[in-house]
Amino acid sequence: MNAKDSIAYNTQIIVPVYDVANQRAEFRFLPDTCYFADARLLDMGAWSASGATAANGILGSECPIRAIHLMDGGVTLDSLNDYPQWRAVQKLQVQNDGAISVGRWLSKNKIGYIVSREMDATEASFGQDQDIVVAQDQGNGVATTADAAQKAWISLKSVFPFLANSTVLPTNVFRQLKLVIEFNSTTQMADLVSTAGKTDVTSTRGLVVIDELEDSDTKVAAMSKYQGVRWSGVVQDRWQLDAVTAATSPQSITQKLHGFDGAWVEDLVVKLTPQTVPQTGGGANKPFGSLGSLSVPAASFQVRVNGQNKLPRGGVDKKMAALALLTDSIGSICTMPFQVMMSDVFNGNGHGAVVEDTQGQVAPFAVEIKDYVEDLQVTLGREFKLNNPIQAAALNINVFGRVARALVLDGQGGYLVVNADTA
Repeated sequence: MNAKDSIAYNTQIIVPVYDVANQRAEFRFLPDTCYFADARLLDMGAWSASGATAANGILGSECPIRAIHLMDGGVTLDSLNDYPQWRAVQKLQVQNDGAISVGRWLSKNKIGYIVSREMDATEASFGQDQDIVVAQDQGNGVATTADAAQKAWISLKSVFPFLANSTVLPTNVFRQLKLVIEFNSTTQMADLVSTAGKTDVTSTRGLVVIDELEDSDTKVAAMSKYQGVRWSGVVQDRWQLDAVTAATSPQSITQKLHGFDGAWVEDLVVKLTPQTVPQTGGGANKPFGSLGSLSVPAASFQVRVNGQNKLPRGGVDKKMAALALLTDSIGSICTMPFQVMMSDVFNGNGHGAVVEDTQGQVAPFAVEIKDYVEDLQVTLGREFKLNNPIQAAALNINVFGRVARALVLDGQGGYLVVNADTA
């Protein structure tokens, strides 16, 4: 039995004190009380008066969120400044059955796959009668009215490691506790739906649900004996990989990153992000848009920390070796071989259209660091191939690291949020 089940509490619905579609929303919590830390964000979605369209296949109905912050007055407790790019990693970081049975229904996305129809053993058509399709595809998530839009249910513990490592939120300590959401503009939303160029996609009005402890000795103890918390916060750095040409191939660039200096880093995730949203032959934005990580020819990867390489020899230069390193570092990834590579040729029925359009869109790198960082360098390489303009174009390199943080009470009713020595 969950320990929470033995403690009396009341479920509270927090409405935003400020909410402007495609701009910002703010939710404020009461002072001098105590909440359980498992807050939920409900009814997040988008709609378009000019016509229904599918939402981004990774984020689904979470696509309106650009950034999200848990704050106490002017102090940031935890934050995601680039919600779409990091949340995309989290939504892929599941097993296929979990994506089908949970992720599909909570986010209304297009992750989680199933084989439909029976296998035909006839030699001439072997392998052509089964389709790999998105399981229980929800279709168009962005409807023509706010009420009809498919809406997400988001556990804020999955968003904020601060909450994931907390049991309670005593607001005698966090007296101005608030959740601040920055939304994507209508221009930014045009890149996060299927219909290209759609400029009227509007965010819906969300709600926060949180459980408040009833007055009791347990609540008094939770508020008076709060000792702080340690967690691994997400820190982002970013740089641009210039376009590669026949004259500059093979390309190998080493970039020194300063975003992780002076911190104990658990691991890194590196995404090769297209600067222009890839499109299908019909001109629609591809299902994963620019939130996946592009597979590039002859990709190579190395990380150097404090003067020492984290990977043996020249690093990783094979797609399946990179996938193995990724899963060893951060766990399961819901992907298939053709999403990691760009060389598959699809037959008439082998894959559904949505799945086929995710080819080469899930090829991030990851590596365990587990070190105090004073100097961190990432080296990426690729080659130029004819007839691959997307793979040869300039890319944004998004680097995410989980950094050890701690909230430490100062003994005078206040606290400090600091980098910790270890996770």
